[in-house]
Amino acid sequence: MRDAAFAVSPYLRALETTSHGVVVRSWYPAESALVGSANLATAASAVADYTERFGPLPFTEVEVVTTYGVLGGMEYPGIVFTAQAGGALEGLPLLPGLLRYAGFTRAQERYVIGHEVAHQWWYAAVGNDQVVEPWLDEGFAELSTRLWLRSKEGDDRTWMMTNFVPDSETEEGVVSAAVEDFATNTGYTRSVYLAGSKVLLNLRSRVGSERFDEVMRVYYRRNYLEIASVDEF
Repeated sequence: MRDAAFAVSPYLRALETTSHGVVVRSWYPAESALVGSANLATAASAVADYTERFGPLPFTEVEVVTTYGVLGGMEYPGIVFTAQAGGALEGLPLLPGLLRYAGFTRAQERYVIGHEVAHQWWYAAVGNDQVVEPWLDEGFAELSTRLWLRSKEGDDRTWMMTNFVPDSETEEGVVSAAVEDFATNTGYTRSVYLAGSKVLLNLRSRVGSERFDEVMRVYYRRNYLEIASVDEF
């Protein structure tokens, strides 16, 4: 483990299943059983896809914890936190219900879990300097999420709905950009996450999906439990 995190609450309940030898648990507030069940299915599906696509994890448990925090998620080795998509909007008239009805709430939860679970490969298993070379974990996690969603849904609709864009474009310098190069979180997200994943998608389209997948597997294997670099990739 590179670091550790934990959640404490008297109201948490859990569901679990096994995916490719990994015990996946979904922890959720007692009144949110449907969210907990959906998150379990999402996480187990992502674990299966990433294991087949990149290789096995160094640990045998992945915990997904639903919190009352604001929109988004956070990753740690073996455990990820995801906020309920409507949590930041509760108390406002109509809007939370409209987002649920339109499918945004579930799409957001699905996207966030896919991205944070991908960090178990890109950051937890294959480490990197997250401040100096964030593309190696955020761009790679975003690519993994997009490929997993495409394999399950056949298109980018969940990704487009949650990022509010029809696609992303590459930007000069995103591969070598550091966190300190951005003045806002929006600019950082647009460049490192969205444009960063597009660099990898463009590479995949140029060399072909089979060769690209092999490159990713070799990179994962060579840097497993090590600290990787952009130069190494």
